[in-house]
Amino acid sequence: ARAYEPLATALDDRDPQVVGAAALALGAIGDKRAIPAITAALAHADRSARFDAAYALAELGDPAGRAILAESLIDPERAWDAVTALGVLGTSDDAEALGRALTNRNVPPEATVLAAGTVYRIPSGSAYHDAARRVLLAGLAARKTHVRGLAVEQLGAIGAVWAKAPLEKLARSGKGAELLEAIAGALRAIEEQPDKAT
Repeated sequence: ARAYEPLATALDDRDPQVVGAAALALGAIGDKRAIPAITAALAHADRSARFDAAYALAELGDPAGRAILAESLIDPERAWDAVTALGVLGTSDDAEALGRALTNRNVPPEATVLAAGTVYRIPSGSAYHDAARRVLLAGLAARKTHVRGLAVEQLGAIGAVWAKAPLEKLARSGKGAELLEAIAGALRAIEEQPDKAT
């Protein structure tokens, strides 16, 4: 609690890295008194500071930085965090931003797969379930192992019953050899929650 005042003061620092770090720290602390001060940082001249402020606001449940987060979905350095923050906000507007990311070739593949899983976890995201399903199934066939692994992880997390056969097929293929443990975990998770994502 004693960190609040020095961090809030640091939002006025001349160094944009200090501003961004202070915003993120305030977001992590979770004290909603910081919302007005962090919101002011959304107008900072530095792009990184603006993004950090938007992320921090999302952690505090405030959507004021949503546009900055949505714009950052095509940024290779920020896309993952942008998806995460939009998922934390979790409204229909966030599902809309993530839904658009599913078909945008400028979004990095890792962030696209994460967005697909996140859309399933947002109650109002059902309009994008078909696109998310296509992304997740395509992820199982991705050239890069870590993208396949991420697709496996997301399918397990959402309890995607429709993914059982594709996961089992991946386990039998050469592309699944490095992911057998993750695939088994995803299949167990699906069995434990069979009605979660049909």
